[in-house]
Amino acid sequence: MFEVRWQCRAGATLAPETDGTLALVLDGGPTVRLPAPAPLAPHLVRLNEGLAEETVAAGAGDDYVLLAKAFAFMDRLRRHGFLTAGLYWRERRLATLHPRSTEFSVPGVPPSAVQRSTWRLARFAWLRRKGEHWVLEAADAHCEVVIECADLVGWLFDAAAENPEQEAARSHVLGLLSRLGFLDGTANGTEVDTASCRMWEFHDRLFHARSRRIGGVAQTGATFRFGAPPADGDPGMPPAIREPYDGETIELPVPDMRESRPLADVMERRRSQRSMGDPPVSLAQAAALLYRVARVTERLPGGSVRRPYPSGGGMHELEFHLAVRECRDLEPGFYHYRCDAHALTRLPGTAADGAAASMIDDCALTWGQPNQPPQCLMVVSSRLPRVSWKYEGIAYRLSLLGAGVVLQSLYLVVTDLGLHGCAAGSGNPAWFAQATGVSTWAETSIAEFGFGSRPAGAAGGGETS
Repeated sequence: MFEVRWQCRAGATLAPETDGTLALVLDGGPTVRLPAPAPLAPHLVRLNEGLAEETVAAGAGDDYVLLAKAFAFMDRLRRHGFLTAGLYWRERRLATLHPRSTEFSVPGVPPSAVQRSTWRLARFAWLRRKGEHWVLEAADAHCEVVIECADLVGWLFDAAAENPEQEAARSHVLGLLSRLGFLDGTANGTEVDTASCRMWEFHDRLFHARSRRIGGVAQTGATFRFGAPPADGDPGMPPAIREPYDGETIELPVPDMRESRPLADVMERRRSQRSMGDPPVSLAQAAALLYRVARVTERLPGGSVRRPYPSGGGMHELEFHLAVRECRDLEPGFYHYRCDAHALTRLPGTAADGAAASMIDDCALTWGQPNQPPQCLMVVSSRLPRVSWKYEGIAYRLSLLGAGVVLQSLYLVVTDLGLHGCAAGSGNPAWFAQATGVSTWAETSIAEFGFGSRPAGAAGGGETS
């Protein structure tokens, strides 16, 4: 019999309160009082050891309102990452699902899937060691699978037939793999289990190894593996100028560049400043920021362009968007910058407006001040297929390098304009996809920069360097 049992993650414990409610006790953190259906509180405390939904349903009996409250309580814990899901077969624990996003859930398995006999591992899935366990991960999955039964590994990979004569071959192969660095120990005489090694996360090391010329054997660079060079006008290559969105277009004023201060002075004054002033930033100031950082300065033969910042191979795949909370002469919402026309197009719909607000709130969280969001958020996205058309092995790296240059440009221009601004350490591409309706495979957000007016009396300096 297959069963899913929900359990509080490591470091989180449910404790009963005298009033019949439950408290969530976090190691090294606060205790959070949670409203729980009092009649089922004794059952829900069993989430500390593992609790099946069927057991909760049995405890509620025919009281469907009580059952709904119990599932809502569990769903709240699940969405905040406090529950894991253990997979059992006849009391044997096979694996544990650890959430990686608020969208994590355990779907039902239809009979057709149970009867399926052949499977294939997803292209963006991988199996690796994490601590004392094997972990199955996938780039877009909402959870990771911690394998706790060796049989499950055999289900993922075709097991070889038992053959005593293969024991010697096994030893030779494992010895060779150890020397090559695929097993723990040493690789080519280099110790790999060091303190510095443990500081690297898997995805960082994988990205580093695949986007640098380590070994120099793999195809890397301008290989044009998807078509001819841009000079030949290959129609399959995404264009330098993105097709405009449908929506209201707002013409932007052109700033007076003569008012800019000397570069050395601006660089010395640059700070990460997260406090916002009143009145908020104006449309003219936001327009000046976009004009000086992101506009098209020249069109070149073959469809290429020049912009104020460098781009790998002149691809200029980066796009600029404005999420607005407060801006004089500009309504709150989500806007795309028309770099060739120096104009903004507002993306219509409540989904775009809601996503813009979520991006701004998320920036405030990354700043460590959830109640003090920026007035506006510059969202930089990458149309990665344009870079990938020319470059192999380093396309995403080039986009990140370009975004880094753009962030410095934003810092400098914000300083020159007398505004406050700071980059965000991370962002959520799902909200960008919600706002634009574009697949993350075609275009995705890769950097964010919050900004706004300078508070009265703020003569310079900032919270961080």
